[in-house]
Amino acid sequence: MDIAGRFRSTLKKGRVVAALIAAGIVLFGVLGVELGESYKNSLEKARLESSNLSLLLAERIVGTFNETGYVLRDVAGRMLPYLESGLDPKRASDLVRILSQKASTLEQVSSLVLYDAKGNSLASSDRRADRSVAGRRFFEALSASANLDSRASRVYRSSDGRFVVTIARALRDARRGLVAVAAADIDTDYFQDELSKLDVGAQGFVAILDAGMRIVARLPAHAGATGSEPSNAPLKALLESFAAHDGPGAVAYAEGGAFLYSIRACRGFPFYVAVGGTRSEALAPWTVRLLGYGFSVAFVCALLVLLARNVAADLRRNEQLAHYDVLTDLPNRVLYFDRLAGTVARARREGRRFALLYVDLDGFKPINDRFGHASGDFVLREAARRMRSMIRDSDTAARMGGDEFTVLLDQVARVEDAAIVAEKIGAAIAEPIVLPDGRTCGVRASVGLAIFPDDATDGEALLRIADASMYERKRRKAGLNGAEGA
Repeated sequence: MDIAGRFRSTLKKGRVVAALIAAGIVLFGVLGVELGESYKNSLEKARLESSNLSLLLAERIVGTFNETGYVLRDVAGRMLPYLESGLDPKRASDLVRILSQKASTLEQVSSLVLYDAKGNSLASSDRRADRSVAGRRFFEALSASANLDSRASRVYRSSDGRFVVTIARALRDARRGLVAVAAADIDTDYFQDELSKLDVGAQGFVAILDAGMRIVARLPAHAGATGSEPSNAPLKALLESFAAHDGPGAVAYAEGGAFLYSIRACRGFPFYVAVGGTRSEALAPWTVRLLGYGFSVAFVCALLVLLARNVAADLRRNEQLAHYDVLTDLPNRVLYFDRLAGTVARARREGRRFALLYVDLDGFKPINDRFGHASGDFVLREAARRMRSMIRDSDTAARMGGDEFTVLLDQVARVEDAAIVAEKIGAAIAEPIVLPDGRTCGVRASVGLAIFPDDATDGEALLRIADASMYERKRRKAGLNGAEGA
């Protein structure tokens, strides 16, 4: 394929790579937008799930308390006639029987207890008579207000060591005086069992709290947590703020890691539900997607880099082929004439001299005939190397074709300086050349010289003069050799 064909092929490949890069940028932009939306959706989904869970749990608790309250109303209605007529010790067993029957209908109730107006136990479903609630807040509230008929207690430790929550109902006479209190004790183990049915994930938690922000039950279960305040200070502050404003829910960030919270009040009862989960767990599916996209982007980028490097390498090769001689790695005619034009322009602008040498190898054809073309190519490469070694980095040596070369001496102060370089080049090339097979051969060089602006003021004229000078030297050498032979 010729140079033009190679360039066309490389440009076509470059356009393909550019199109792929443009498509990749668009795709990455779309993926970035999608990831942003997915991020927000993942958090919103986590908040919605925790909100739904807190709502479900709060409704269960309210349902449990309401069911207990209905039974207490029935108990109060059946107990009041016994108490208003004066409690006959012989009929105390009837009270125990009624309480036992009602307690058996409620899974959540550990015991039903009837207290007198002073808070001492009159009868209980589990036949324990050593109970007293005289100092409990729910009892004091029922005693202090004639308009208050029912009350739920905070979590407390009962006389037998169990943590319980009490739902109490006042039994009042016609003048709203307190006659007795019917109370249902709900063991916190019941709430713990309810929580154990939930799935809160590996890092999530859920808790039921009373009006004093004391834990009634929590998941995952933690020994000693019941009756205590939450150990998480940000959560405690959030709960207190929520209780003060009775808000529908809230979000906070716990110290040591971001948590998403959903908090709900149990309507009609002084209890709260808090559901929490870590942001990392909420974003786990999104993180997996991000990693997948990341690997895909890295793969596409690596592929584009490889393609771009391939195109760049092709361009460099094409540049080399277009401007450099394949055999000697010297600039070719195209690059040489470009540099010659630039040198002429600079010399005119700056008013200085430069020299142009035209070099032709003498005796090169016999080397091809005797040693073969591979050896001839080696001689050309060696001559080019020696020529380069005799000039400065700012100078240019180029191959014009066959065994002909040119040299641009970028700046010379005197004509004599250019002549000295020409002699050095000729002497260097004339040194014996050892071929790869160990045989020795040699060539000589005829070097023509032209000086800008002394000999000419344009590049082509200088080249013609240097070429003519080279042939003149070659003829003189031929004449001298003929004279010596005669």
